[in-house]
Amino acid sequence: MAVTITKPEFNLRDTLSQLNYDKVPYYKMPEGSIIQLKCGDTQYRTATSSSSYTATDMHVTITPKFKSSQILITLGGDANNNGTGFIMYMTYYRQILGQNKDPENLATNGRNDSNSAGQNRGLCMVYGANSRIHVPVAMPFLDSPNTTSPVTYRVYIRSESGTVEFPANDGYQRSRMFCYEIAGNQPSVVVGS
Repeated sequence: MAVTITKPEFNLRDTLSQLNYDKVPYYKMPEGSIIQLKCGDTQYRTATSSSSYTATDMHVTITPKFKSSQILITLGGDANNNGTGFIMYMTYYRQILGQNKDPENLATNGRNDSNSAGQNRGLCMVYGANSRIHVPVAMPFLDSPNTTSPVTYRVYIRSESGTVEFPANDGYQRSRMFCYEIAGNQPSVVVGS
């Protein structure tokens, strides 16, 4: 008995021309790829003499496409300790939309820091033992929010002595903050692409 097999005609050139090479689907991005970038900036100074963390105007909201993604936060701007021997601490707080809880400080306490999360030494310290100092700030941080809900990251500052400021040059220079969604070990189903 003879079996006849017929195959539809296949035009490789036509099939290749139909592919969209401009965009790789998010779920196919290799681990470590940048999926998206969000940017925020401010030129409005926040000054505080509080020993508890105070919110600044510098923030970014990003909506991760995957729960497995990480968010790389970078910050650029000038900080001012505003006086000889004054100490300023800086950190990021994270707020996830839809969660009924207060923003949380992302800085964990160091081994010698027994303060509460609201008064720990943060991610960055600005201190001039013998002078008032204006200094550039770089505060990279890699977070794993484990959500696909919008997440707001905000810079908070506190003082251990005197009044401290961020950004330092009110109305003259902008502070900028970038949040990069970095592909983790991606699931097979993409959310919201």
